[in-house]
Amino acid sequence: MVDAAHRGWRDKNGSFSKAIVEKKMLPVLNAKLGSQTTYKEYVSRVKWFKGRYTNYCQLMRFNSGFGWNPIAKKFTASDEV
Repeated sequence: MVDAAHRGWRDKNGSFSKAIVEKKMLPVLNAKLGSQTTYKEYVSRVKWFKGRYTNYCQLMRFNSGFGWNPIAKKFTASDEV
């Protein structure tokens, strides 16, 4: 998806159309991964990632003292919390 965004394959509203996903993105993904992912599976996975991102944002919003350690890939908190 990042590569597709850099190539300018997004619509004017910033999303990827079904035609772009089916004709340009999925063939590349399927070739690299050796799978046969469909558009329906793609949409399902995007919804899953959006849900995870939303949960992460809610966790980090208004929670002073909490943070993220990119090296250890773990949440951190001060001793006061």
